[in-house]
Parts: sequence; structure tokens; C-alpha cells
Amino acid sequence: MALFSLSIFVIFLLSYAHKFSFRKVGVAGLFLILGTGVLYKASDTIMERIRTAPEESVSVRLVLAEAAQNMANDKIFGIGLNNFALKINPPYTYGNHIQRLNEDDKGGLVETIYLMIAAETGWLNLAVFIFMLLFFYVKNVKNYFKLKHGKWRKYRYICIALIGALLSIYLQSSLEWVLKQTNNFYQLMFIFAVIGACSRIIKERISNENSSNK
Repeated sequence: MALFSLSIFVIFLLSYAHKFSFRKVGVAGLFLILGTGVLYKASDTIMERIRTAPEESVSVRLVLAEAAQNMANDKIFGIGLNNFALKINPPYTYGNHIQRLNEDDKGGLVETIYLMIAAETGWLNLAVFIFMLLFFYVKNVKNYFKLKHGKWRKYRYICIALIGALLSIYLQSSLEWVLKQTNNFYQLMFIFAVIGACSRIIKERISNENSSNK
């Protein structure tokens, strides 16, 4: 919910920077009123979750993250895809620091996709994955700035929406397996295709305008 709010804030902020209007102020006010109502309705559940959340929830995340780093440090190409659940447990030593109530206790899965990729495929592949994410994010930001003039200016809203949406999902993936989920990853590839198509259209438009000016 917090990251969704962040993405909405970024989208509205860039939208105002693109073009200010009282209509947008009205829409933002409506969103604020509706959001306040939803937050009030869910406040009891949220506060209950905060009050009753076990301290072990944080500690388990930390020990699993440490185990993932142990795996990534041990092998240059990681321990192999889908092997985390197996190798977090004995006889493998990656999770020896995890306190278990009995010998049959099984370790969980690290809850950030970034460390999961590092553990199963190595630090190098994690760097490649992050490069891919940032490459398309930067390309989208460049598209936003290139679409600041002329009749194409209105298409900046596509870039604005993607800036906010990708920021949210990238950050959330550091806490949960958002991008590891198949449907989400397929949608991410579609978004990358949209960014690539926008970049190509902008390039052809600039080329055509330069040809017309000659």
C-alpha cells in the first residue's frame, strides 16, 4: 500500500510538472478523499497487523538474506535454479546460522527477488538483471524528456505512468517476490516492449523532422 501510494504521488507530481490544470487538482482531491476513506476503513486491520506482527518476521528475513549471500558467495554461477529450498537445509551449510527447533525444521525462501537471483544464479547474473531493469527505466525517462514539444507532448503521460509503476514494482521486489511471479514478469516484458516501441517512434519522428527541415 505504501509503495502504491508512492507511485501515485510520483505520477501526479510529474503530471503537474507536465501541465497544470484545475481539473487535475480536482481529480487529485477526489483521489485524496477516496484514499482517506479507504485508509480509515482499513486502519483497524493495519494497526492490528503492526501491533501483533511477530519480531521473528524481521529476524527470519535477515537470516534468510544471509543464507542467500552465502550461496551467492560460494559459487560464481550460484547454486542452480529452484535449488534454494533444497540447499537452505542440511546437509548443506548455507543455513547453519539459522536456529531450528528440531532437526526436521525446514528453512524458508528469501523474500527478495534480487537475493534469490544472486543465490541461484550468482552475483554476475544479478548485475545483468539489474542492468536490464535500469536500462529500460532510464530509456523510459529519456522518452519522457524527448516528448516535451509539439503534438507528441501528450504522449508523455505514457512515460509518466511507467515511471511511477516501475519504481513501485522495483522497490516492492526488494521485499517480496513480485517480479518472480510469472504473470507479473510477463507484464513486465510487455511494458519493456512498450518502452522500446515508444523509443523507436520518437527516433523515427526526429529523423523525419530533420529530413523535412533540410
